[in-house]
Amino acid sequence: MHMAIYDRVLEVAVDNHGYLTVVDAVAAGIDPTNLRKLAATGRLEHTAHGLYRVPVLAGGPHAPYAEAVAWTRGRGVISHESALDLLELCDVNPPLIHVTVPRAYAPRRRGGELYRIWRRTIDHDAITHVDGVPVIGPAESIRDCLAYGTDTRLLLQACLTARREGYLTDEQTQTLETLVHTRRETTPRAPHA
Repeated sequence: MHMAIYDRVLEVAVDNHGYLTVVDAVAAGIDPTNLRKLAATGRLEHTAHGLYRVPVLAGGPHAPYAEAVAWTRGRGVISHESALDLLELCDVNPPLIHVTVPRAYAPRRRGGELYRIWRRTIDHDAITHVDGVPVIGPAESIRDCLAYGTDTRLLLQACLTARREGYLTDEQTQTLETLVHTRRETTPRAPHA
């Protein structure tokens, strides 16, 4: 196989934390057959339907999030607890990566067991990026987590950190903290053992 093809694959994948979709390859003028050939030789890993990983590039703390977005063919955005984690706003540790996709989009490909998929209209003004990975911003993510049932102590930590990092104004912080405190007061507490 001509080295130029692999070089083009690297050029595309380097901007996506080492991941490449068939759609990305076609847009770059790479025949998808070449991706299968590179995977057969071990230069690429076929991780999900239409998604490949370049082992020499993939890695780092944000790679799993980049893979999740690539798995949705670029339609998804990191959200909920995963957004708080990616933005480093609190000590949340979600077992699955939360990804929000447009309502009409239903990803049904291998690999989905790693993700918690949410469907809704995505407000593009609420999206920010961390190392090239699209993520729902702090204010909306905190609201999403509040509805999801995330521990209120983590949400208060996220509010304070988001304010300190300049993501939120004092007014936004106060509004969110009020929402969190209201939920905290209305949520029944578990009896002590």
